[in-house]
Amino acid sequence: MDLPSITAMGSLGVLLLHPMNGYLEQELDRVFRFWDSPPDGGAEFLRAVVGNAGYNADAALIDALPSLENVASSVGIDRVDLTKCRERGIHAH
Repeated sequence: MDLPSITAMGSLGVLLLHPMNGYLEQELDRVFRFWDSPPDGGAEFLRAVVGNAGYNADAALIDALPSLENVASSVGIDRVDLTKCRERGIHAH
């Protein structure tokens, strides 16, 4: 199955706090634009954060991403500020 291109869907920015499996990242890179840190000059286009048990979305990071909609973690959500996510209507999974 072919994934839609970024041109078709718009640029879906994802802050990737920890590298993924190379193949998975390559396939998802066809749809998403990955960043390993918020770019200088604003992060309005970053709509998701992907972390793991060591790195995830704390209150400061959530506050720095005004368009954040989703926080995903490969291993638990212990380091995700769930209170801040609820306040902003951000999905955490």
